[in-house]
Amino acid sequence: MVGNVTTRRIVIEDGAGFKGSIEIVESGKQLDSSMDNSVSRALSKSA
Repeated sequence: MVGNVTTRRIVIEDGAGFKGSIEIVESGKQLDSSMDNSVSRALSKSA
């Protein structure tokens, strides 16, 4: 995956490629649901 991620939690498997930044937000903060969906789609495509 190439890009920046903002999420509550993330798992990157051994051998996966990632270039970008990761911002971990507190579970109490609400993320924009469209952001969650776009990250999910990006991760699904890279699998």
